[in-house]
Amino acid sequence: MTETWQQSPRGVAEQLVARGSVYDVDTMERIYDEDQALLFVEPDGTVRRAGRAETIAMFRGWAEEGADPLLTEAEFLHVEEQEDQAVVLLRRRMRAEQPSSLYELRLRNHGGVWRVSGETITPWITDDRS
Repeated sequence: MTETWQQSPRGVAEQLVARGSVYDVDTMERIYDEDQALLFVEPDGTVRRAGRAETIAMFRGWAEEGADPLLTEAEFLHVEEQEDQAVVLLRRRMRAEQPSSLYELRLRNHGGVWRVSGETITPWITDDRS
């Protein structure tokens, strides 16, 4: 059964922040597409890729360890839908001791259900580099 939050890209992103922050792997499996991948752009410009299975396993491990919940701090910067694809940009900080990052979520619509097909996570730049 489709839930209300699955019917919009922003709803999916909000649910990912809320449920991912408490390591709710069951919901994350409903949010992530089967071929979902994360790209982490490091400050030195290198890119690290993590597939769906690796990401789910990482969150499952944190849940099993009893890790403290992540912050739900997120600022939505842009949401754009184009037919069956969407992009959500948000500034997010997961731990108080870590800086914010820019998250680009790429979503696909499957028969009225939006799912995250990819994420790119880059450092949030706060100084003027022009």
